[in-house]
Amino acid sequence: MMDCMHIKSIIPFTLIPGPNQPKDFNSFLYPLKANLDMLATGIKAYDSVTNELFLLHAYLMVVIRDMQAVKHFSWMKGPGAVQPCRLCTIKGIWSRARQKHYVPLRPPEGSDPPLQGPYTLQLLPLCTEHQILDQIQQIQDEPTAAAWDNLAKKFGINGKSVLNSIPGFNCIVGYPHEYMHLLFENIIPMLIYLWKGNFCNVNSSEQPYVILPEQWEIIGHRTAQSNHYIPASFSRIIPNINTDQNLFTAEAYAFWFVHMAPTLLQGQFTEERYYSTSPGNMPHQAMCHWHLPLSGQCIMYIVYSIY
Repeated sequence: MMDCMHIKSIIPFTLIPGPNQPKDFNSFLYPLKANLDMLATGIKAYDSVTNELFLLHAYLMVVIRDMQAVKHFSWMKGPGAVQPCRLCTIKGIWSRARQKHYVPLRPPEGSDPPLQGPYTLQLLPLCTEHQILDQIQQIQDEPTAAAWDNLAKKFGINGKSVLNSIPGFNCIVGYPHEYMHLLFENIIPMLIYLWKGNFCNVNSSEQPYVILPEQWEIIGHRTAQSNHYIPASFSRIIPNINTDQNLFTAEAYAFWFVHMAPTLLQGQFTEERYYSTSPGNMPHQAMCHWHLPLSGQCIMYIVYSIY
């Protein structure tokens, strides 16, 4: 673990008592905002080289946390909302089976009301800071609580965060997506379930990207056996990916996917296109590289092709 994540390196600016979430998250951020405003304006600091005082400026650049925490900081609706993304205007579709919204790149045919799309991974309808601030103002100008709530659902915004008014802070790039939860606790586990043919009860047993159960037994056994040859400083013990996937953590998924999967999945897919470096018309520079034997492009191709 990085030293900056240790308790000794953390400076808490506020404590939120439980067990319930706060109704007004801004009220807990005001002490932080006051200090950040002061730092942006400038505070006197001592330069030991010149033996003089100078005006030190410091600015808040990014707020990094998991998606549930960031939605409170940014006052966005977040996952499960009609407009769940804080960076683009993609719309969610209501799932009756799961009783929540989900976001496919290609909406179902005959959806009511008609939705935008299909989307491409490279040309998503991105938001701008001016657009977000304008939508916040529109919400605040509504005369009734019902009108406020309807517009908030439409835009995916609950209100204005106090952090938005801090000098130098951009409410779009200031809340980047968090890599661990996005990739190693969501996309990668779902992708493996897809390869196993048991992703969300989707009948995909005949799909060319599904790896046969007997092959998964071999992959799982080799995964577990490989722990004897991996230095402890590299990773904790990696469970059997076939029988004990429920025991995988984000760290285990990261190590397995990056270091083990390229060898374990050698020749497992029946179609050459899943090993291609340029599937379809997807631009090369948009992909992450997974050179041998499976390219990152094939991962994106599989995910893209199921929508």
